[in-house]
This record gives sequence, C-alpha cells and structure tokens, in this order.
Amino acid sequence: MPLTTKKFSQLVQDQAAAIQAKTAQILDFTTGSIMRALVEANSAVGMWLQGLALKILTMTRLSTSQGVDVDSWVSDWGVTRLAAAVANGSVTYSRFTPQSAATIPLGAQVQTTDGTQIFQVVLDPANALWVTALNAYVLQIGVASGTVPVQSVNSSTAANVVANSVNVVITNIIGVDTVTNALAFTGGANAESDAALRTRFVNYIGSLSKGTIAAIQYAVSSLQLGLNCTVLENVDPAGAAVMAFITVTVDDGTGAPSNALLTTVGAAINNVRAGGIQMAVVAPTITTITVSTTLQTAAGYDRNTIIGIVNSALSTFLNNLIVGQGLSFYRLSQIIYDATPGITTISSLLLNGAVVDIAANPRSVLKLTSLTVA
Repeated sequence: MPLTTKKFSQLVQDQAAAIQAKTAQILDFTTGSIMRALVEANSAVGMWLQGLALKILTMTRLSTSQGVDVDSWVSDWGVTRLAAAVANGSVTYSRFTPQSAATIPLGAQVQTTDGTQIFQVVLDPANALWVTALNAYVLQIGVASGTVPVQSVNSSTAANVVANSVNVVITNIIGVDTVTNALAFTGGANAESDAALRTRFVNYIGSLSKGTIAAIQYAVSSLQLGLNCTVLENVDPAGAAVMAFITVTVDDGTGAPSNALLTTVGAAINNVRAGGIQMAVVAPTITTITVSTTLQTAAGYDRNTIIGIVNSALSTFLNNLIVGQGLSFYRLSQIIYDATPGITTISSLLLNGAVVDIAANPRSVLKLTSLTVA
C-alpha cells in the first residue's frame, strides 16, 4: 500500500486547524508568533520522520533500491555488480626526422585533444615493435611511425573515443613528434546499472534450479559486461533437429566474439547444463543494415546540430542491438523524432534501401554498416 505523504505547508495547516478547533479563543498563527513557531517545529520533525519512512520503504525492496542499497541486496545471495571496463585501441606515434631510435615505454600516456580521456601504452609481445630486452616498443632508425596498443586509464563508455581524437603526447618521448588513433576505441563500459543488475538477479534466482534457459543466460551474462545470448533447444549449429541438443549463440557487442571467449562461455554453461544434454557455443552470423534519412528542420534550429543529434541517436540505438533482436522500420522514425524537437518532417527514410522490417533471427545479430542523415 502506498504511503500517504504531506508537504510542509500541509502539516502546518493541519496542526493549526486541529489546535484552533479545540478552543473558542482565536489563536495567533501569523508568521513570527509563538504558536506558528511551535507548529512549524513539529512539522519539520514530521517531514524528517516521513523522509525516514520513505527511505526505509525503498530500501526494503530490490525494485526500489538504488546504488549501494542494490549492491547490499544482491550481495546476500553472492551476486555482485559487474565492474566498469576500460577501452582498448591503438595509437600511431610518428616523427619528422627518424635519424635515431625512439623508445616507447610501457605506461607512456597520451590523451584526447579536449583532455578528457587519458590512455597508456600496454604490452603486446606479438607487436613487431616490441623489444623484450628493453621492455618497450622501439622505432628503429629510418622508421617514421609505429602503432602500439593502448588502454584507457578510466573505465567508462566515454573512453570509447572516435578516430583521430587522441593526438596529445603526455609522456615525452625523445624522437617522437606526434600521435594519433586511426580507429575508434572500443570496449569501454560503465559499471553495471541498477536496472541491469536487477534483471540479472532475477535470472540468478531462475538459475538456482540449474539446467534451465535462465541458468544458461545467467551464466553467460555474469562473465563480463555486454555479453548476450540466445538459446535454441533441440537444434544443432547447422540448424538440424537434434533432440537433447542446445545451440547457444553468443555476442559480446562486436558480432565476432573470439574463440577464447566462446570457450570460456562453454565452460560456464557446462557448469549449469542438465546431464545428458549436448551443447554448442557459436558466434552469431552478421546481418548488415544501412539506414538513410532526409530531414526537414524547424526554424530557429541549426541544421548541422540537428543532423549530429539524430546521427548520434540512431548510431547509439543501432549499435546496441543484441543477438536475436529484429528491427522495426517505424522504430527508426520514433527515435528520430524523439531525438530533438527541431525536426518537422522526415522526408525520406530507408532501411536497407527499402521500407521494410528486419525479422528477428536467434542466430543473427544486426550490425550497422552505413548511416546517412541529411
């Protein structure tokens, strides 16, 4: 049952009315009077008690808890929030006069032009520039540039910076003049949200029986942020009907999870699958999508700004589609109109060159290959 609450002014008014009703004498409740001071003091205490009651109510249910209260709720069952993840990528160090060798040590830092994101050089023994004896990457004499792997210092989605945005050298390296990133960085993720943790906790409860689809989904989602999967029963990877066989299609957001990750997922599923059930863990097939749209903007709005906002909204939505998810053509219109009030009309909108929906396929993931907003 919801708790009925009152505002401070209501508490003051109710007290004044109740006190006045008990006496035939007209009492003074004007601002500054003793009686007004008393009822306002009582009302302040009432507001404090009311706030405590509301706080207790939110903390006693997982669905209304927030932040650390969600963590404490699920920790009683041994479930913990998935931590934020760093972004990974590569930067290219360059120099104008490669007349001497330049050493790039591990931990050397670079940052974005705006100074918001910092990245540091990390180890990749397979990199052709790596010299084990020096524990560093080396640009040899005559080599004008070289690409090395880096990792963000901060763990967040903000570290997934776009291409050519990392061009400030923090750690001075003798013989190196410039730095840049040819490709966007990926992998950065914020810590698991309250909503996502609640959803995963429900899957955890469902997994306690073991051998269920909920158990499999929980085992996969708990390995790392961004993992999602579909489970097909009595079907092998080739699509043939095979009794007591499950095919689990797993994606990490890239559309091409590594073999090492698929092996890890298989081991996790093996711990919860029912005895006698065969399984296969496979990567999804990729269904490419292209989107093009032409917009009419309202007076008083900068058209280039509007196009940028819509481009960002569509990209965010389309790049977060998960394995097994289809795409409604008219959902794109909703996203465009919701992005900004500066749009009056969508003159044209095409999905894969037509006005079509893309049906859900449990073995496939949709990936955006071209987005044109004009």
